[in-house]
Amino acid sequence: MGVLTAHEHGKSRVRLGRTWRDASTRAHYFVEWEVAVRLISPAMDKAYTDGDNSGMTTTDTTRNMCYVVAQRCKDRTSMEEYAIRLGKTFLENYPLIAAVSVTVDQAPWERAKIGGGVEHNHGFVFTSGVRNCLVNVTRERLDSPTVTSGVRDYRVLKTTQSGYEGYHIDKFTKLPETRERILATAIDCVWSYDTNDNGRGGTSK
Repeated sequence: MGVLTAHEHGKSRVRLGRTWRDASTRAHYFVEWEVAVRLISPAMDKAYTDGDNSGMTTTDTTRNMCYVVAQRCKDRTSMEEYAIRLGKTFLENYPLIAAVSVTVDQAPWERAKIGGGVEHNHGFVFTSGVRNCLVNVTRERLDSPTVTSGVRDYRVLKTTQSGYEGYHIDKFTKLPETRERILATAIDCVWSYDTNDNGRGGTSK
Protein backbone atom coordinates (compact mmCIF):
# COMPACT_ATOMS: atom_id res chain seq x y z
CA MET A 1 0.00 0.00 0.00
CA GLY A 2 1.37 3.37 -1.01
CA VAL A 3 1.84 6.20 1.51
CA LEU A 4 1.59 9.90 0.60
CA THR A 5 4.61 11.62 2.15
CA ALA A 6 4.52 15.08 0.54
CA HIS A 7 2.79 16.98 -2.23
CA GLU A 8 2.31 20.47 -3.63
CA HIS A 9 0.43 22.13 -6.44
CA GLY A 10 0.59 25.47 -8.21
CA LYS A 11 1.65 26.91 -11.56
CA SER A 12 4.98 27.64 -13.25
CA ARG A 13 6.09 29.55 -16.36
CA VAL A 14 3.54 32.34 -15.97
CA ARG A 15 4.86 35.12 -18.20
CA LEU A 16 3.68 38.68 -17.67
CA GLY A 17 4.69 42.18 -18.62
CA ARG A 18 3.92 45.28 -16.57
CA THR A 19 4.26 48.93 -17.58
CA TRP A 20 4.08 51.92 -15.27
CA ARG A 21 3.63 55.41 -16.74
CA ASP A 22 4.97 58.53 -15.03
CA ALA A 23 2.62 61.38 -15.95
CA SER A 24 5.07 64.09 -14.84
CA THR A 25 8.01 62.90 -16.97
CA ARG A 26 6.04 60.94 -19.60
CA ALA A 27 8.50 58.08 -19.07
CA HIS A 28 7.40 54.46 -19.12
CA TYR A 29 8.88 51.76 -16.89
CA PHE A 30 8.63 48.16 -18.05
CA VAL A 31 9.36 44.73 -16.57
CA GLU A 32 8.93 41.22 -17.91
CA TRP A 33 8.59 38.50 -15.28
CA GLU A 34 8.25 34.74 -15.36
CA VAL A 35 6.48 33.56 -12.23
CA ALA A 36 6.31 30.15 -10.56
CA VAL A 37 4.00 29.49 -7.59
CA ARG A 38 4.18 26.46 -5.30
CA LEU A 39 1.27 25.95 -2.92
CA ILE A 40 1.78 23.72 0.11
CA SER A 41 -1.45 22.37 1.60
CA PRO A 42 -1.51 19.31 3.88
CA ALA A 43 -5.29 19.73 4.00
CA MET A 44 -5.34 18.68 0.35
CA ASP A 45 -3.98 15.19 1.05
CA LYS A 46 -7.51 14.06 0.28
CA ALA A 47 -7.06 14.96 -3.39
CA TYR A 48 -4.43 12.23 -3.66
CA THR A 49 -5.78 9.68 -1.21
CA ASP A 50 -9.55 10.01 -1.77
CA GLY A 51 -9.87 11.79 -5.12
CA ASP A 52 -11.53 14.74 -3.38
CA ASN A 53 -10.55 18.10 -4.94
CA SER A 54 -12.88 20.27 -2.84
CA GLY A 55 -11.09 23.39 -1.70
CA MET A 56 -8.10 23.00 -4.04
CA THR A 57 -6.73 26.10 -5.77
CA THR A 58 -6.51 25.25 -9.48
CA THR A 59 -3.62 25.98 -11.83
CA ASP A 60 -5.93 28.31 -13.76
CA THR A 61 -6.73 30.28 -10.59
CA THR A 62 -3.05 30.42 -9.67
CA ARG A 63 -2.05 31.76 -13.08
CA ASN A 64 -4.80 34.38 -13.09
CA MET A 65 -3.87 35.53 -9.59
CA CYS A 66 -0.35 36.27 -10.86
CA TYR A 67 -1.86 38.64 -13.44
CA VAL A 68 -4.35 40.21 -11.02
CA VAL A 69 -1.75 41.05 -8.38
CA ALA A 70 0.54 42.58 -11.02
CA GLN A 71 -2.35 44.72 -12.25
CA ARG A 72 -3.03 45.87 -8.68
CA CYS A 73 0.52 47.20 -8.33
CA LYS A 74 -0.33 50.76 -9.30
CA ASP A 75 3.08 52.19 -8.40
CA ARG A 76 6.45 50.93 -9.66
CA THR A 77 7.07 47.66 -7.89
CA SER A 78 10.20 45.56 -7.47
CA MET A 79 9.98 41.84 -8.10
CA GLU A 80 10.63 41.29 -4.37
CA GLU A 81 7.65 43.45 -3.44
CA TYR A 82 5.50 41.73 -6.07
CA ALA A 83 6.44 38.23 -4.90
CA ILE A 84 5.68 39.13 -1.26
CA ARG A 85 2.33 40.60 -2.21
CA LEU A 86 1.42 37.61 -4.39
CA GLY A 87 2.24 35.10 -1.65
CA LYS A 88 0.29 37.11 0.92
CA THR A 89 -2.73 37.26 -1.41
CA PHE A 90 -2.84 33.46 -1.74
CA LEU A 91 -2.71 33.00 2.03
CA GLU A 92 -5.41 35.61 2.62
CA ASN A 93 -7.82 34.19 0.04
CA TYR A 94 -7.43 30.40 0.31
CA PRO A 95 -7.69 29.00 3.86
CA LEU A 96 -6.48 25.50 2.98
CA ILE A 97 -3.06 26.78 1.87
CA ALA A 98 -0.51 26.43 4.68
CA ALA A 99 2.49 27.92 2.89
CA VAL A 100 3.41 29.40 -0.47
CA SER A 101 6.62 29.79 -2.45
CA VAL A 102 6.84 32.39 -5.22
CA THR A 103 9.78 32.55 -7.62
CA VAL A 104 10.14 35.43 -10.10
CA ASP A 105 12.69 35.66 -12.91
CA GLN A 106 13.15 39.11 -14.45
CA ALA A 107 14.17 39.41 -18.09
CA PRO A 108 17.07 41.82 -18.83
CA TRP A 109 15.21 44.68 -20.51
CA GLU A 110 16.99 48.04 -20.36
CA ARG A 111 15.99 51.48 -21.54
CA ALA A 112 17.11 52.18 -25.12
CA LYS A 113 19.49 55.05 -25.77
CA ILE A 114 19.18 57.40 -28.71
CA GLY A 115 21.35 60.21 -30.12
CA GLY A 116 23.96 61.42 -27.65
CA GLY A 117 23.22 58.58 -25.25
CA VAL A 118 19.86 60.00 -24.16
CA GLU A 119 17.55 57.40 -22.62
CA HIS A 120 14.33 56.87 -24.58
CA ASN A 121 11.11 57.47 -22.65
CA HIS A 122 9.33 54.34 -23.83
CA GLY A 123 11.85 52.32 -25.87
CA PHE A 124 13.60 49.26 -24.45
CA VAL A 125 16.19 46.75 -25.66
CA PHE A 126 16.69 43.15 -24.56
CA THR A 127 20.26 42.82 -23.30
CA SER A 128 20.72 39.07 -23.67
CA GLY A 129 23.64 37.70 -21.69
CA VAL A 130 23.96 40.71 -19.39
CA ARG A 131 22.17 39.32 -16.35
CA ASN A 132 19.12 37.39 -15.24
CA CYS A 133 17.62 38.58 -11.96
CA LEU A 134 15.57 36.30 -9.74
CA VAL A 135 13.79 36.30 -6.40
CA ASN A 136 12.20 33.63 -4.24
CA VAL A 137 9.73 34.39 -1.47
CA THR A 138 8.59 31.62 0.86
CA ARG A 139 5.98 32.21 3.53
CA GLU A 140 4.04 30.09 5.99
CA ARG A 141 0.67 31.33 7.17
CA LEU A 142 1.75 32.63 10.59
CA ASP A 143 5.31 33.67 9.74
CA SER A 144 7.04 36.58 8.03
CA PRO A 145 8.23 35.98 4.47
CA THR A 146 11.69 34.69 3.68
CA VAL A 147 13.09 36.65 0.72
CA THR A 148 16.09 35.58 -1.35
CA SER A 149 17.21 37.48 -4.46
CA GLY A 150 20.07 37.05 -6.88
CA VAL A 151 21.55 37.18 -10.34
CA ARG A 152 22.24 34.22 -12.58
CA ASP A 153 24.79 33.85 -15.38
CA TYR A 154 26.24 37.35 -14.78
CA ARG A 155 29.15 37.39 -17.23
CA VAL A 156 32.34 39.32 -16.46
CA LEU A 157 35.64 39.62 -18.33
CA LYS A 158 39.05 41.19 -17.64
CA THR A 159 41.62 41.07 -20.42
CA THR A 160 44.60 41.76 -18.13
CA GLN A 161 45.81 42.22 -14.52
CA SER A 162 44.31 39.00 -13.20
CA GLY A 163 46.61 36.55 -11.42
CA TYR A 164 46.63 33.22 -9.60
CA GLU A 165 49.46 32.58 -7.19
CA GLY A 166 50.31 31.69 -3.62
CA TYR A 167 48.51 28.34 -3.69
CA HIS A 168 49.82 25.06 -2.29
CA ILE A 169 52.38 23.42 -4.59
CA ASP A 170 53.55 19.84 -4.36
CA LYS A 171 54.76 17.11 -6.71
CA PHE A 172 51.28 16.80 -8.24
CA THR A 173 51.03 20.50 -9.15
CA LYS A 174 51.86 21.35 -12.77
CA LEU A 175 50.13 24.74 -12.99
CA PRO A 176 52.64 27.64 -12.90
CA GLU A 177 51.91 30.73 -10.85
CA THR A 178 51.13 33.91 -12.79
CA ARG A 179 50.28 37.55 -12.21
CA GLU A 180 49.06 38.13 -15.75
CA ARG A 181 46.19 36.28 -17.37
CA ILE A 182 42.65 36.72 -18.70
CA LEU A 183 39.73 36.39 -16.30
CA ALA A 184 36.39 35.30 -17.79
CA THR A 185 33.55 33.77 -15.81
CA ALA A 186 29.80 33.66 -15.23
CA ILE A 187 28.58 34.43 -11.72
CA ASP A 188 25.55 33.09 -9.86
CA CYS A 189 25.02 35.16 -6.72
CA VAL A 190 22.21 35.11 -4.14
CA TRP A 191 21.48 37.14 -1.04
CA SER A 192 18.72 37.21 1.57
CA TYR A 193 16.78 40.05 3.19
CA ASP A 194 15.48 40.88 6.63
CA THR A 195 12.07 42.30 5.77
CA ASN A 196 8.98 43.55 7.47
CA ASP A 197 5.56 42.35 6.38
CA ASN A 198 5.26 44.56 3.30
CA GLY A 199 8.75 43.85 2.03
CA ARG A 200 10.00 47.42 2.40
CA GLY A 201 12.82 48.68 4.57
CA GLY A 202 14.65 45.37 4.58
CA THR A 203 18.38 44.85 4.78
CA SER A 204 20.39 42.42 2.70
CA LYS A 205 22.96 39.98 4.00
